[in-house]
Amino acid sequence: MRNTIAIAIILGTTAMSAPVAAGGLAQATTEPEMMPPMAAPVTWSGAYVGGFLGAGNYAGSGQDLDGDATDQDGLILRMNDFSGEAGVLLGYNLQRGNLVYGAEIDFAAMNFSDEEILDDQRQEAATDSMISLRGRIGLAVNDTFIFGTAGVARASVTGCISDDSDSCEPDDDEIATFDGDINGMVFGAGVEHMVTDKLSVRVEYLQFEGGWSDKVTYDESEEERAQFSADSKAVRVGISYNF
Repeated sequence: MRNTIAIAIILGTTAMSAPVAAGGLAQATTEPEMMPPMAAPVTWSGAYVGGFLGAGNYAGSGQDLDGDATDQDGLILRMNDFSGEAGVLLGYNLQRGNLVYGAEIDFAAMNFSDEEILDDQRQEAATDSMISLRGRIGLAVNDTFIFGTAGVARASVTGCISDDSDSCEPDDDEIATFDGDINGMVFGAGVEHMVTDKLSVRVEYLQFEGGWSDKVTYDESEEERAQFSADSKAVRVGISYNF
């Protein structure tokens, strides 16, 4: 009898210490741990469009040839001033790891226009607009893109150098006027930051170095009176929509 009672006690104790079977009164459960959603990686690949505002130093130069414009052969008259610009851009990027590269075209309207009289020599210069085609390459660190840029540009320029201190109207005086396009190189660097999955903002420095224009002649005489050039150094702030 004692052995029977001992065996019953042992079996009862074992049953109480064992986990409750499925469907029992107190079934043990473990809640799955919820993981936070992973953020989608930032990608810089694809097309984009945008706009920008800028400001900086803009300049125009004119060089007398054979003394036919200012009576001083080889004289270079140069003027520069602080001015502004605004424009639109279109581009495309490709990304390979952290390396991002692509191409961009932009158009900027500018309001540089000035005139000056120095030692009875009159000069007028203006830059109305510029279009550039540039490559971009740099490194992306998460949502920030640090890049360099270089390419070609064409600026719409007007200019005048003259011995007539009162006017730049063409006449029989020694004078040379220009109204046309100046081709040149453009280069710079910048930083762009993705603020949402579609919108990015940027700040960049761009420098335009124009070459000399074709030589300006007077009427039908084929006198090569002068040649003209333009350049600029500007900082731009822009926003882009990335497709």
